[in-house]
Amino acid sequence: MPRTPAAGHSAAPPCCVLPLLQARPAVTPATLAAVERGLAALVSAGFPLGRAVDAVNALTVFVLGHTAAEAGMKAGEREAGSAAWLAELDEQEYPLLVRAARTGEGADDEKRFAFAVEALLTGFAVSSGD
Repeated sequence: MPRTPAAGHSAAPPCCVLPLLQARPAVTPATLAAVERGLAALVSAGFPLGRAVDAVNALTVFVLGHTAAEAGMKAGEREAGSAAWLAELDEQEYPLLVRAARTGEGADDEKRFAFAVEALLTGFAVSSGD
């Protein structure tokens, strides 16, 4: 019988679960079925099986890495690497970083994630026959 959190308690926070996801193979029936569906979609679209495996692996690693990076970000407004921190860098030495931080260009994590997934998928499609 599956275990559920006790009344009044929530499941483990992402910061505690992510290291497990990154360090352990995804071999549950549900994850294996998801991988099989992804491989089937790619193979039916013309990908050789090996390239399909490469594509599914690359997307999985990207999603886990992106998620880990998001979960690991500190909430502090002036933490090193934050937009506020970057905006205060030497504008002569880092003009593009400073401009991006001050204008917010490229700061939307959802857009950045969607762009990266689209770029990966486009690249996979172009090289599917290699």
